Amino acid sequence: MKALLLFLLFLSPGWVERRGSELVCEEKSVRLRGMCLGNWWVPEGYMFGFSKATSPTQIERGVLELLGPEESEAFWREYRAAYVTRADLELLARSGFNTVRVPLHWKFLRDPAELERLDWLVRECKRLNLWVLPDLHAAPGGQTGDNIDDGASYPWLFESPQSRALAAQLWKEVAERYRDEPTVLGYELLNEPIPNWPGYTELHPKLDEVYREMGAAIRQVDRRHLLFLDGAEWATKFEHVSTDWDSGLVLAFHRYWADPQAIGPYLAVRQQRGVPLLMSESGENDSKWIREFRTRLEAEQVGWYFWPYKKMKTESCVALVSKPPHWDKVIAWIDGFGLEGEGRRKLRPSRAEARAAFAGLLENVRLERCAVQPGFVEALVR
Repeated sequence: MKALLLFLLFLSPGWVERRGSELVCEEKSVRLRGMCLGNWWVPEGYMFGFSKATSPTQIERGVLELLGPEESEAFWREYRAAYVTRADLELLARSGFNTVRVPLHWKFLRDPAELERLDWLVRECKRLNLWVLPDLHAAPGGQTGDNIDDGASYPWLFESPQSRALAAQLWKEVAERYRDEPTVLGYELLNEPIPNWPGYTELHPKLDEVYREMGAAIRQVDRRHLLFLDGAEWATKFEHVSTDWDSGLVLAFHRYWADPQAIGPYLAVRQQRGVPLLMSESGENDSKWIREFRTRLEAEQVGWYFWPYKKMKTESCVALVSKPPHWDKVIAWIDGFGLEGEGRRKLRPSRAEARAAFAGLLENVRLERCAVQPGFVEALVR
């Protein structure tokens, strides 16, 4: 193990480029095998055990209510420092993964401290020969209208000129920051845009418009990095995603809870258009399903990222976080945000209990306190 880490110190990821429907690095075919660093910059309720508080804003409000302004701000700063560390990345590298996908929240993309954290991630991954794929998981205005984009219950990104302009500008700033860095694989412009809900299909043509706007902004400063385009309806539909406007495009699909063999429609899109294909998110299933899906993807030369690396409650992850003391009381309070008056007040943990719970969480998210799930890892890399 030590020899492997020493060997990796002398490597750094090279430029990944498109050659027709293939991804290549130094003229050799690239097979991406990656993990998604979910719940880091974009917290999701279920990964903490919450059932009603699902979005980052709802979770942050609950933490604020329990810790107050100064302590909650300090908690989140320490949380982001502890959730992914050098030890986490070394575990992924020695386990056999060659890339990480990083869900980003737009509100941090002009925060100097969080940009430095992203710089740190790129430096560490460069040291370990891991490519980094930034993914705009929570875009200005919201691209899904669900909890995962932390928006206002509708994909306003597509209806709001201000949000569209800001999203394009933020990608331009990210691209300018990393335009000379081959460790950055490319840019996944939007995560799972536009749900498959009634009345939302009218937004599909606007997805292509937004992608072109973002792509044009990026290409003003960065002509080399790949651009990854998720399909509509949770990254499953590509009818309204054009691929003729840039030579560095890759189509990214997601697939959850379905027949692991049924990826024929995506393979057909790759063949018809002659563009590379990536499965940029799947998981939350048992090891048998995950192994079957991963094997099918690799048989068809499709790179992949599975979700998530680390979380609480269920074992479908690499590193399982244990509940800290008093966490059930924190769950009851934060999930009770819809209650009012005495009914809510009865749920409130004491100040000492709340402080102990969040201090315990900061300890338990560290890799040395997590339980690595060998079945999950082996289903992906053995």
